[in-house]
Amino acid sequence: MWERTTPEGWQEAIKRMVRLNGLELTPDEARAVVKSLSAILKEEPPDLTETNRNVSSALERIVRHCLEKNPAERFQSARDLAFNLDAL
Repeated sequence: MWERTTPEGWQEAIKRMVRLNGLELTPDEARAVVKSLSAILKEEPPDLTETNRNVSSALERIVRHCLEKNPAERFQSARDLAFNLDAL
């Protein structure tokens, strides 16, 4: 559902949510939030090793699995995730 939402729709939803919480965003701030949300939905995140060389390849795979765009490709439960983390 969310991946079909237009940037304008995201921007309007964010404005409403912000107003409900008693805050205000400038149009530029709202556009920046929309850009970030769009990137989360459409772009792959950078490798963890780009920012921390101490991250093992096994942990990198687990994190990537958690961040899969398609929910069916993610861990199906916290137990599955914990099992994989315990195996490190």
